[in-house]
Amino acid sequence: MDDLISVVIPIYNVEKYLPRCLDSVINQDYKNLEIVCVNDGSPDSCADILENYKQKDDRIKIYHNKNGGLSFSRNFGVNNSSGSFIYFLDSDDYISENYISGLYSALKKSDADFSYNDKLVSVYENKNISSKNKLKLNEGSYDIKDIKWNEIRISVCNKLFKRDFFNKYSLNFAEGLMFEDHLFNIQLFHFANRISISNAGAYFYTRIGDSFSNSYYDSQEEKSFFYEIEIYRKVIEFYKKFDKLSETESFKWLYKHLVKTCDLNKDNFLKELRKLFESFNEEFMSSRSGFEVKFYNLVMNHDNEFVKKELAKNKKKKQFLKSLRNIANIIRFK
Repeated sequence: MDDLISVVIPIYNVEKYLPRCLDSVINQDYKNLEIVCVNDGSPDSCADILENYKQKDDRIKIYHNKNGGLSFSRNFGVNNSSGSFIYFLDSDDYISENYISGLYSALKKSDADFSYNDKLVSVYENKNISSKNKLKLNEGSYDIKDIKWNEIRISVCNKLFKRDFFNKYSLNFAEGLMFEDHLFNIQLFHFANRISISNAGAYFYTRIGDSFSNSYYDSQEEKSFFYEIEIYRKVIEFYKKFDKLSETESFKWLYKHLVKTCDLNKDNFLKELRKLFESFNEEFMSSRSGFEVKFYNLVMNHDNEFVKKELAKNKKKKQFLKSLRNIANIIRFK
């Protein structure tokens, strides 16, 4: 008999998309599934939808909790599941009918710790757009040392994990924080030895409705706490623990988030960013790239107004260069 796979689905305020998500799991060609639905205190009709689906399929297990966030629900789902393998699915997305079987087959015929599928389709109101593969590898098993963690899509929903691997390293998601997948993937690539690639099916990522960008970056609510800075701090702590600070990713991630942050919050972001940068010693900074040193010096040696003007100039320049590239492509393909 095929191994039991636990599909962990955190659910919050997705009544419009939940049936489509559940249908895609129920109709997988891989049948030995345990479908763990964690209702994270959803205020809409998700609870009723779940109960109706449970009547149709006894593989569905439902847990109703007070709102604890995405990471809490994922951790809870793992702890209340029993499959030999673990798959995560976001409740507003869906997957091809052969998606899980492809991940399972790739993992079973290798000695990898997890399998990965790079095929992503963005779902908009009136069209679906397939993304180019980020990791251009054929199906097979690869040494994790040959792949950088940021060369694969950061979501955990495109991966299948061995439970033994999960348990061995006590992997979990940082609760109470956004960008939890970012930290999780860094830990994943530190502990894993091999990755196995599947090219079967695709993951359908919903980009309609209230976007993360609108609800976080463009919020006109003044903030003093920034998840991306706290995640980066935890990344530093993680690498320091294993004496691998030199492997810490580029400050470009922080730079990109500073640029995206709305003007109302840029001053507070810079204040918190300086606190983080103040903890970096000379030895650590000596290992960073030229861009990172320039960004560090910009933030640490200039006032907020100067920094914001420089960011605006760079953003405008990037938009100009992007426009030039688009024009060049149009001319090339005429």
